[in-house]
Amino acid sequence: MNLLKMLYNNNQRSAKEYCPNEEKFRAVFEKAGIGIVLTDMQGVIKESNPAIQQMLGYSGEELARMTIRQITYPADMALDKKMFQGLMAGEYDSYQMEKRYLRKDGQIFWAKIIVSLIHDIDGKPQHIIGMVEDISLRKQAEEQLEYLASHDPLTNIPNRYSLEKYLAKVSEKSKQGANNVLLILGLDHFKLANDTLGHIVGDHFLVNLVSLLRSHLRPGDFLARLAGDEFAVVLEEVDLEQARQIAEHLREAVEKADFCMITTENCLNLTISIGVIRIDGSLDINRLLSHADLALHAAKAAGRNRVALANPDEENVTNLHKINGLLGLIRAGLREERFVLFFQPVVDRLKRITHHEVLLRLKDSEGKLVPPAVFIPLAEKFGIMPQIDRWVVRNAIKTLQNRPELKLFVNLSGASLGDAELLQEIKDTICESGVEPSRLGFEITETVAVKDFVWVEKWIKRLRDLGCFFALDDFGIGFTSFNYLRTLPVDFIKIDGSYIRNLDQDASQLALVQAIQTVAKALGKQTIAEFVENEKILEIIRELGINYAQGYYLGQPLPEPVIEV
Repeated sequence: MNLLKMLYNNNQRSAKEYCPNEEKFRAVFEKAGIGIVLTDMQGVIKESNPAIQQMLGYSGEELARMTIRQITYPADMALDKKMFQGLMAGEYDSYQMEKRYLRKDGQIFWAKIIVSLIHDIDGKPQHIIGMVEDISLRKQAEEQLEYLASHDPLTNIPNRYSLEKYLAKVSEKSKQGANNVLLILGLDHFKLANDTLGHIVGDHFLVNLVSLLRSHLRPGDFLARLAGDEFAVVLEEVDLEQARQIAEHLREAVEKADFCMITTENCLNLTISIGVIRIDGSLDINRLLSHADLALHAAKAAGRNRVALANPDEENVTNLHKINGLLGLIRAGLREERFVLFFQPVVDRLKRITHHEVLLRLKDSEGKLVPPAVFIPLAEKFGIMPQIDRWVVRNAIKTLQNRPELKLFVNLSGASLGDAELLQEIKDTICESGVEPSRLGFEITETVAVKDFVWVEKWIKRLRDLGCFFALDDFGIGFTSFNYLRTLPVDFIKIDGSYIRNLDQDASQLALVQAIQTVAKALGKQTIAEFVENEKILEIIRELGINYAQGYYLGQPLPEPVIEV
């Protein structure tokens, strides 16, 4: 009890105040929901409360014969020591960190600790007090989320974001003289098979394809899924001819394989086309992927089921004509008001429409609608998106002026975030419109948030200060670290539709969505599920506690916003 008395007295104005409240102080120590541990200056444990004893699996008597070092995970000792040295040097009054502890049974658990010193009456440090909170469940959820953010959920191989990170490292090696090559693989006519046999069968074939590719690659080769039916392979320490031979070997392996689904007795004889490019470090990642993609399209244009080598010095004339034609259409759209806003409702748990997402379409010269997936990537690549975003925000605000019952969310392109003038113009437009800012929200994709973190944080702060809301879109496909979500002050997290679409059929997807919901709730964020396509999925997301839903089952994008589901 002596050490607790000393701690208690340290917090009193006079010794007279101690005695009547000593029992209360002991009760707080014993009943605290977090662990509390008191040590001497050498880290020898003197007192521990039941909460920390339960976390570690030791009795109070056992802990009293141990040191903090004995219960600390070895890999965390260096950081713990460094932080404590700063505390002793007076750099801070206390410190907080996350570390791992070793239980009596050898298991490891994560904890958040707050450490401070207890001084004697002369101000000399005599003891150390640590407050310990078990955060194992949160850490497990974060690990799950970080894995799904860097891997394709269907095939469990790295996704595009992981590929770009890996290519950046390999490109640096290439600048030092290493021989490295990138392959882009595309399935031939897979869309036809997918549409004919259904997505479930198609997904099964993709999983089997990945298994086949892995069996014909070297252990150190990097395999990633780029998009639907496209994959990438990074080959290190091979020259271009060796890479071409590996590509031919992969092509032949796929051509000879039979991909069958036993439950439906469906079989496919798939073939692949492959684009090959040497990684010499002279091209940035986007250009490298673009040239490899051009080589892939050249292989398909030549008849498919073949390998084509990229030549970065040559332009694909046909592709260039298509690009120029689409660029002309985009610019004409801005000049001639050919862009059109569509509105898709977002509903709460009672199916009440809370707001609409503003979606963009473009009319071609014949009045036919061009989907955004066709023109937005090109507009971003050629720097036109800030102009388009201006048009969208301006017309969304006009809609709010004409429809006072509406609340709208507008998508912001990553290409617009570096435009400080656009940010100021949006603020001015909102202020001058007379529209309540809380009726307008903005959506930024997760991958953009990570890539342009500084600008995203600036945009969010400026517009949220005005009263607008922010949503992090497509969550689950790009985060490399869950720490970004803690830092970004977004109001909503939109769970990517790829995790919602098969929620009623895939238990692993259900577990991942549940993990996202758990962590989002802990961080005070509201969640929106995209791609809700049937009543069963709607019921599942309700049971998970997800706040809002969006999808064709609840309302398709329309040129006029509806007010009831």
